[in-house]
Amino acid sequence: MHVYVLEHLHNPTVAMSEIYRVLKPGGYMLGVVPFIHPYHARQDGYRDYWRFSQDGLKVLCNRFQEMELFKIGRYFRALMSFLPFLWRFKKILERTAYILDRIFIKDSRNTTAGYIIFAKK
Repeated sequence: MHVYVLEHLHNPTVAMSEIYRVLKPGGYMLGVVPFIHPYHARQDGYRDYWRFSQDGLKVLCNRFQEMELFKIGRYFRALMSFLPFLWRFKKILERTAYILDRIFIKDSRNTTAGYIIFAKK
């Protein structure tokens, strides 16, 4: 199992090509990427280069035979990412954001905190 943190790589296209290359035919890739998420680079380590939209992920994963994207929350879940002073209440906030998104956000085109990618070679 390999873990790639695509938002921290200079060239995520190269990384996705390598993931595709090492997968056996019929193999699966499972990934998680941010969309609406705060900048989170570190001075002494990794940088923070990318955010991935649904359209961008389709281009990034275009070599895969099949691909499904699942949203990670919507507006309220994305908003939660920008409230780091409340992260000690993360479990409660995530549940609350999920409920608020379900109650108030009915349109499937709404924004998201990120995506889960499930792709088949």
